[in-house]
Amino acid sequence: LPISLFPALLGVVRTGYCYGAMVLSLAFLLRAVRAARLRSLQSCRQLFLASVVYLPVLLSLLALPRTPI
Repeated sequence: LPISLFPALLGVVRTGYCYGAMVLSLAFLLRAVRAARLRSLQSCRQLFLASVVYLPVLLSLLALPRTPI
């Protein structure tokens, strides 16, 4: 269970955050596994790009208000 789902377990974020965090974490995990298996420069660069995108998108989801719009 990724630590990024901890706020969802506490109930302090919207359901959309939970789904978004799961999708982002799965995508990041797949990139990491691919980079570990291939050990190529291109796969490592893609993993780096995924890491640069992952955190800002995750924090943006976390910043969404809990109250329904």
